Amino acid sequence: MRSLSHRSGLFRRKIRLFSSLKLRVVSVLQVFVAIRGLDALLQSGTAVVLRKGYEAYVIQDASEIDHRGSILALVHVKDMACYDRLLAIQTNHFYQRRKLDRTLAHDLAGEITTRLLSQTS
Repeated sequence: MRSLSHRSGLFRRKIRLFSSLKLRVVSVLQVFVAIRGLDALLQSGTAVVLRKGYEAYVIQDASEIDHRGSILALVHVKDMACYDRLLAIQTNHFYQRRKLDRTLAHDLAGEITTRLLSQTS
């Protein structure tokens, strides 16, 4: 039987892994939107890929992924719950920047990170 301190240590490691991966996902999403734009992020083939070593990146067409053996997880942006909110932000230019940053950094990144980690375990 494992001790309670062992379980709490495992829980802390999972929280740290989630936090660091979420920061990576936020970063790659923000860079992708800054370079390619929100329209590219909202295309149906756009996905976040997680490779071994927890390297995350965004790709516009998941069918063009090289070295498939090193992929731990893949999550399509269109499958996220906040996808409709991103579509609404795309059409509302007055609040676009502030709401987009908040939605990318909190909602989308958190949801993608949760799905990526669930696929890896």
